[in-house]
Amino acid sequence: MARGHSDWMAGRAYLQVDAGRQRLRGLLAEADVLYDNFRPGVMERWNLGWDALHACNPRLVMLRMTGFGQFGPSAGRAGFGLVGDHAGRLPAAFAEANIT
Repeated sequence: MARGHSDWMAGRAYLQVDAGRQRLRGLLAEADVLYDNFRPGVMERWNLGWDALHACNPRLVMLRMTGFGQFGPSAGRAGFGLVGDHAGRLPAAFAEANIT
């Protein structure tokens, strides 16, 4: 089931406090994979970057998926679904193909 925006914001706010970060580290000590879709640098700012998490769990695989990549001129931009669609000209491609 997809989480709602308010749930996502509550989870993000929880990671901004030490108790939330400690809880996540505890969970990740036994986890296999962490999926991160924050803007580049956010996890590092919270001391939850690759180096810190790998030290807690050397088996951990960290997948980072951002709208505009980890590096480059647009890396800091937020990449939400509609932003990505429009940056990739998806609506225009549908219009050109007469797809509705």
